[in-house]
Order: sequence, then structure tokens, then C-alpha cells
Amino acid sequence: MNTFLWTQILCLIITIGASVYIYIKRKKLGFWTVSILYLLILGGTIYIAVKNYPKYWFGYHLTMKPEKQFVLEQNIEPNEYMDDFKEICDIVEKHYSLAEYKGISLKSLRNKYSIKVKNAKDSREYFLAIQQYFSELRNSHTYLISLVSTKN
Repeated sequence: MNTFLWTQILCLIITIGASVYIYIKRKKLGFWTVSILYLLILGGTIYIAVKNYPKYWFGYHLTMKPEKQFVLEQNIEPNEYMDDFKEICDIVEKHYSLAEYKGISLKSLRNKYSIKVKNAKDSREYFLAIQQYFSELRNSHTYLISLVSTKN
């Protein structure tokens, strides 16, 4: 992703420099020449973005598994898993008012997944346990994840 970012910054600097130069020389160049040059700059910018951006987007985002992308960004040590999980459960129990309506016992979910969290050896296992915990809440944001993750 750094290559893409530096390329875009370089293109931005060149574009701004060319635009400022054209603006300074606008009277000498004439209206039509300035208009055509600005249209060429705009067209070139669009062309470069359309040509290069998908390559970097696919290379960086679409080839990385979502669990790895999220898990790698987290900074939780194994000795902090239980405290983090307890904090998550407290927030869910405080704010998830639909649990009773859906017939979900948040206390039994906490007990069930506390064991999985306690036995988690690394962040992948920890986040998988949390993912399964959230999927059992049966809300529209996380319910389908359970179906996918339990098949793997």
C-alpha cells in the first residue's frame, strides 16, 4: 500500500505544480490553451486512477483474509483476552435489549464463550471465539458470519 500512497502523492505534487504553472502563464498561453491543458491534466488524473487503483486495491485488500486484516491490527496480549471479553460482555448485556425478546440468555453465552476465550492460544482463536459469540446474538450484522465460520 505504501507504493500506491507514494505514487499518488507524487502525482498530486506534479499535478499541483503543473496547474500552478499554467495558472501563472494563463494570459500568455491564452484561454483555449489553458482550458485544453487543464482538461488534459484532469483526464490524465482520471486515467491514472482508473488504471492503477484497482491493482493496488486488489493486491492489498482483496487478497488478504478479513480475519487476518482485523486480527493483525489488534494489539491484545493473551493475558488480556479474558478482561477484554468481560468488557465486551458487559457492554452487550447493558445495551442489547433484544436478547430477551429473541430468547437469548446473555449469561449462558458469557459462560460458554469464557471457556473458549480462556483456552485461546493466540489472537486468531480469540477473535474466532468473539466472532462466534457475536453471531449467537442473532442480529443482522453478525448472524451470517456464524454460518460461514462454523463450516470452516
